[in-house]
Amino acid sequence: MHYKVMTNKLMKYIFWICLFGFSATNLFSQTVCGDISVSFFNSPDTYQFEVTNLDSLSPPYTYFWDFDNGVSTNQPSPIQSFSGTDTLDVCVTVLGFLGGSCSDCITIFVPASGPEIVWPGDINNNGIANNVDLLYLGNAFQSNGPPRQMMGIEWEPNLLQQPWGTTFPNGTDFAFADCDGNSIVNAMDLDAISANYNEVHSFVSPDSLSPATPGFDPPLFLAFAQDSVLEGTAYQIPIILGEQQLPVDDFYGITFSIDYDTTFIDASSIFIVWDQTAWVSQINFSDILTIEHNNIEESKFELGLTRTDHTPISGFGEIGTLHIIMEDNISGLQPGQQVPMQVKIDEVLMVDENLDVLGVVPSDWVTNVVSTSIIEVPELNETITVFPNPSNGQFYIETEKFMVEEVQMFNSLGQLMVNQYFEPTRLAHLNLPALAPGVYYLKIKTDKNQVATKVVIR
Repeated sequence: MHYKVMTNKLMKYIFWICLFGFSATNLFSQTVCGDISVSFFNSPDTYQFEVTNLDSLSPPYTYFWDFDNGVSTNQPSPIQSFSGTDTLDVCVTVLGFLGGSCSDCITIFVPASGPEIVWPGDINNNGIANNVDLLYLGNAFQSNGPPRQMMGIEWEPNLLQQPWGTTFPNGTDFAFADCDGNSIVNAMDLDAISANYNEVHSFVSPDSLSPATPGFDPPLFLAFAQDSVLEGTAYQIPIILGEQQLPVDDFYGITFSIDYDTTFIDASSIFIVWDQTAWVSQINFSDILTIEHNNIEESKFELGLTRTDHTPISGFGEIGTLHIIMEDNISGLQPGQQVPMQVKIDEVLMVDENLDVLGVVPSDWVTNVVSTSIIEVPELNETITVFPNPSNGQFYIETEKFMVEEVQMFNSLGQLMVNQYFEPTRLAHLNLPALAPGVYYLKIKTDKNQVATKVVIR
């Protein structure tokens, strides 16, 4: 199935070539001819039809729609509702002003009320498979019921002949959590969410988000102590949920996104290592399911974690570590310059074992990105010297025209190892015998400018 999704206040789907799709109660199939595509949306059994990609015809166009139920219209984008049990061929012919035409039909099957449709991975049945479905998986974990006639996790509609009888708070049957249709909800159903992540099949109902009351609800934040990061450097940043003064009560699961700026962060480098000893788990993470999805197009890293034992837990502290690598030679960042960078924690939803929403306060991570390139101003390059380099930890910084006021040293992870101030001097001495051998970065601040360079300790 080849399709493109366009979003506005109403979800709209544009399909090309051949496809099979459905709404909440309708099944339909469609074959598209030439360059014509037909877009539609449902709410849940009402469709708007539209013909696009008519470059081969000259406007203005004339439309002839026939809905195969006694209704016809010449509106460009008609809206039509369907009910009852029937199979209808909806056809359109478009005429160009200077001649030429193209025709297309859609076969719509309207089933009798009763059977529901399962799309593997969309457990909460809101129109999209994403990290929030993980919370519903945790809520229904180890539940069982009749198997589906069609098993598997392919993104296609599956008729649910026998509901299980137990429902989520939104009214969706627990059978939707049995993504592979094998009669039991278990960790294998997580594969369907991952495989079909961000796939859409109908109107998307927005997911609920946690309320945020500062000073009352527990925090969610990235714990990075330094006030700057360096180009081309890898960082490991703890993710903290709750703190001693504001712990999390009755925790069962959480989903959130980390929105990053690809100007500064290498999007392909982002990943998370969940803390196997975190407070959210009582038995070394064997009672935990997690999901990660890096939406590079939207610069959004989407995460989720849920317990599976139907028992909430309370606590606070680290739940995982975010790994990133800063871009090297960032466009527009001059040697020695620093610019602000913001990483946003967004779309947070935290729940208890009953899927009741819990409050949480996300905090953005704001830091400065520092160039590690040596200043290219000849006057400054020629008058600042770092020697010996490599060394055993003894460094001298000598200048001819400028006064050294401060020197910072960072390791390869971007952690600040040394921050030493000097009475303005033309010869600064660093004695660092305790540092391990490796590559380090010096940021040298003078009374006129600053320069960053690499040094090696042997």
